[in-house]
Amino acid sequence: MKGRIRMVNVQSIRSVRLLWILHFLVGFVVICLGVSSNGGGRKYVPVDPKAVSPTCHKAYVNVYAISRDDVDAIICCDGSHDKWSWLTGTYAGALCVPIPKLLPFARRLTKFPDSWLLPLIPILLRIVTVQFRRLCSSNSAHGDSMESHLSMWITARRFISYIVLMNFRGWALYILFNMLQDTIASKFSATGGGGDSVAMDENYRTNDHPSGMDTCWYEDLLHPSKQQENTDGCYGRRFDFSDHVVLFFGHVLPVILFEALFCFLMPFWPTSSRKSATGSTTELNRSRDAGSPSHTSSSTGTSRASTLSTVMNHVPTGAIPLFLLLSFVYLNILVFVAVHRTAAYFHTSTEIAVGYLISLLVQIPLGIILWGTQCLGHWDRARALVGLPSYVDSIRDD
Repeated sequence: MKGRIRMVNVQSIRSVRLLWILHFLVGFVVICLGVSSNGGGRKYVPVDPKAVSPTCHKAYVNVYAISRDDVDAIICCDGSHDKWSWLTGTYAGALCVPIPKLLPFARRLTKFPDSWLLPLIPILLRIVTVQFRRLCSSNSAHGDSMESHLSMWITARRFISYIVLMNFRGWALYILFNMLQDTIASKFSATGGGGDSVAMDENYRTNDHPSGMDTCWYEDLLHPSKQQENTDGCYGRRFDFSDHVVLFFGHVLPVILFEALFCFLMPFWPTSSRKSATGSTTELNRSRDAGSPSHTSSSTGTSRASTLSTVMNHVPTGAIPLFLLLSFVYLNILVFVAVHRTAAYFHTSTEIAVGYLISLLVQIPLGIILWGTQCLGHWDRARALVGLPSYVDSIRDD
């Protein structure tokens, strides 16, 4: 088995393909629901709450509202909204009430290092579990029988690949693309276009407001620092693709989804039969060592191995995959809530769409590597790099 990547059941490949497509569709639906809630043309930025009203502790303005008299042009968060408004409240209430702090990592998804460590939970769990199993079986007769997909070198290659992907998202899809965006927006502004996302939308230029988006009615409500930045038009109106959508769909979700599905194809947790074999071997080693002349000299190492084996044998067979499943589902829920909030309040539909299209530069290649395609190539070198069998082997129904 050494040096040979384990064959994968055809049904497992089909299940992975179905799960990947389902996850892709769920993410797309969440974005669509957020855009629908937004209406397509609203974009809120935080302003100085005291400039709005003394009762506000937070305040937001819709930069594409014609005036402060428009519906929800100004949202004042005065503490009157129910604590569950983030989930069941009105449009304004859901903006004012964030996700509760009691939910771990709920407000840390876009912050470093959380956004870089959370997607690595599945592979870190794999590393810890495999190393623990290796220590348990180090003195057993089955110590060398661990399959090649559990190799630390294969796991390390995949771990490094995730780090490279995250840096690609950070340096190329975020920093480089933002530089290109600013350059294009500046040139567009210089030609009189203004660089606005929806500034030329006919919905915002009516007979009642012939000036339309030319007036910056909320400038005096901005924080002083933002007023100083406001040198080339109204703050917040320049086109700005959603970098949070790129972060969620091109960084967090692809990494955790790929590794979780990889674990489904190549489980790293011990089955009940393997645990029974480990337990029997441990008992055999105990009795053998107890009667051997070298028992005294090796008692420390044997005792340590026996203790680790005993701990592993008392861990329920389904505990590790259950923890993996729960952490995967929980993180996905947090991300989808954040995605909906981003699409509903902080970007126009065009900015969300561009951000999502950029994220496909990561989503689609990872999907192809994971379950392969007949029409887009087999990508066997990339599959071997991360520990997957070749495309032909993966679809071979033995």
